[in-house]
Amino acid sequence: DLKAEARCPRGGADANNAFDGHMETAWRCQMPYGPGQRLVIHLGNTSVVSKLTIVPGFQKFSADGDEWTKYHTVTKVRWLFGPYDQTKPCNLDNNCLDTNTENARQPVPVPVQPNKTTDTITMLVLQTTPPPSAGGILSGDSTSQADTFAVSEIQVIGHVAS
Repeated sequence: DLKAEARCPRGGADANNAFDGHMETAWRCQMPYGPGQRLVIHLGNTSVVSKLTIVPGFQKFSADGDEWTKYHTVTKVRWLFGPYDQTKPCNLDNNCLDTNTENARQPVPVPVQPNKTTDTITMLVLQTTPPPSAGGILSGDSTSQADTFAVSEIQVIGHVAS
């Protein structure tokens, strides 16, 4: 049973929304808790992780319009698969993998090669990008969530370790 936890002190939405299989829900976290924000993913069992995917924004169309254009997107992520030595380079030998989502409006594949065996994955948000603006001018729309980032969906692909 996968469970996620994050600390977004001011508002936001449940981190487990990023794992519910529904694009129309999202984990949302209000700034300044973007870069530096941690999402801890408890896998429930020791598992062999071969791939991750992330939808780095709010992939929803509502009566109020396109939610993607109202929230920051997560553009750089660091995945940690257990103990990590910050004095060494970020690579899988150090249980670390950096991802640039390129602000893609689709699931971004993150191959984990070689596979990592762990029961917990920590996602560290390194960078977010403000919502796109209309004609290069930020709208004065009072419903804008421009100070909040969103992640629609994260998938962990692998199997329980034997």
